[in-house]
Amino acid sequence: MLTGFDPRAKLLIAFLFSIITVLTNNKPGLGACLVTGLAGFALSGLTWRRLAPRLAAVNFFLILTWLTLPWQLTGGYPHFYPPGAWLALLITVKANAIFLLWMSLLAGSPASDLLHALAHFHLPDKLLALFFLFERYIYLLSDEYRRLRAAMDVRGFQPRLNQRTLRVFSQLAGAILVRGFDRSQRVYQAMLCRGFKGTFYLISHFHWSGRDSRLLLASLLWLSALLGWEIFA
Repeated sequence: MLTGFDPRAKLLIAFLFSIITVLTNNKPGLGACLVTGLAGFALSGLTWRRLAPRLAAVNFFLILTWLTLPWQLTGGYPHFYPPGAWLALLITVKANAIFLLWMSLLAGSPASDLLHALAHFHLPDKLLALFFLFERYIYLLSDEYRRLRAAMDVRGFQPRLNQRTLRVFSQLAGAILVRGFDRSQRVYQAMLCRGFKGTFYLISHFHWSGRDSRLLLASLLWLSALLGWEIFA
């Protein structure tokens, strides 16, 4: 299980793995990166039921690469283009490997712990504040959407593929943005009244343990092997 480790170690491992995976272009190295992501998933305690919708969302956007890169117009007709297909395969494998490891390492850590860990890496205070507020208010906007949709359903609205439905959903999006803006103004004024100056101060701190060091050391050794495989293969 990877949930009990220090978020700083997990963030560093995920970041380094992403860089090495992006740099890897040979088939054995790509396979090793994908196996690493699957191994992380196996150790994370996550279930396929929880992971599948998120993995499907990632691969939905990758479909566009398969619809464009493997084809080349010759004489006005599309023809199969092997280098483009290889590039599409590279993007797909890399994206899935990176996503699997990030989900495996960070799924068990609350967003507040991840932001706390990022603060230890000395990211700008404004960027951390932006991350924190985004994580907080994305759920509030989601709740606002559900309330408005419930009000629409009570009034008998049934979405169809017509102009009226598009107009109603555009009004719904506008209402969410307006209400979100009004709430952000109220929250900002409340924060100023409480002495907010653009920095979220850290009160509690993480405690690095021996098991965190062992995880980081083992991961660095494996990542070094992946990098050496790409360089010398």
